[in-house]
Amino acid sequence: MWRKILKLRDVAKSFHMKAVGNGRHTSFWYDRWSSLGVLSDLLGERGTIDMGIMKAATVEDVIQSLQRKRRYRGTVLNDIAKELEIIKAQQLNEVEDVDMWRWSSGFKPKFSSRETRRLLREPVAQCSWERSVWFPQATPKFAFMTWIAMRDRLSTMDRVVSWCRGVDTTCVLCKLAPETRNHLFFECSFSSQIWDHLTRGLLQRSYTLDWEGIVVLVSDSRMAKKKLYYLRYSKRLCIHCGESVISAGMKNRGASTSLKEAVGISHPQ
Repeated sequence: MWRKILKLRDVAKSFHMKAVGNGRHTSFWYDRWSSLGVLSDLLGERGTIDMGIMKAATVEDVIQSLQRKRRYRGTVLNDIAKELEIIKAQQLNEVEDVDMWRWSSGFKPKFSSRETRRLLREPVAQCSWERSVWFPQATPKFAFMTWIAMRDRLSTMDRVVSWCRGVDTTCVLCKLAPETRNHLFFECSFSSQIWDHLTRGLLQRSYTLDWEGIVVLVSDSRMAKKKLYYLRYSKRLCIHCGESVISAGMKNRGASTSLKEAVGISHPQ
């Protein structure tokens, strides 16, 4: 794990810099105090030779060693010397160096994990169904399985066949159609009985067995709070039951009968 963290050092560098006070705790070569960036990265190994400054030197050490203005051959070296002259002229001997952290609005002396995460993440469109999965009083296990179902990552047979050729993809419950997420929730004649029992009276005219239609319903923040809570919990309860069916079905395709009896569903007449 530590090796993976160490690989992110270059990314971490871009989020930190030093605001120089007296320069006592700021490395001249390895801290980002200059507007030009980290000097060891900018000048390489020859930098210490070209400038005549030791690797272990602090900004304070370098400023104190400045006796007269020095001219270098390289433009970059002269730019660094100018910055040192400005810091020396400010004479901030009693002011400590300050760690500065990157925010979207610039560098600030306060670190924010939330802001850092926001800057590291690639911008994506906001998920419309997020609050229908993660909400207060939600059962974590049910919420996790609902999230997996939303992403269509359940181990339904239409997905299993992609890594295990020759398996039976027929729905373990109804034996009438291929087992997919949308079929299991709730096109299947068995699973639809549970959904019907839990939500028909609640939804009335809005009642549907279509997966996409159900996602729209549970994402509707305009619905009454108690009704929305019950609907969301009913959905995740059904998904949890369905996931149990999938797991048992993968282990033993003949186990569906006992599962149907356990959840109290029967073959439609």
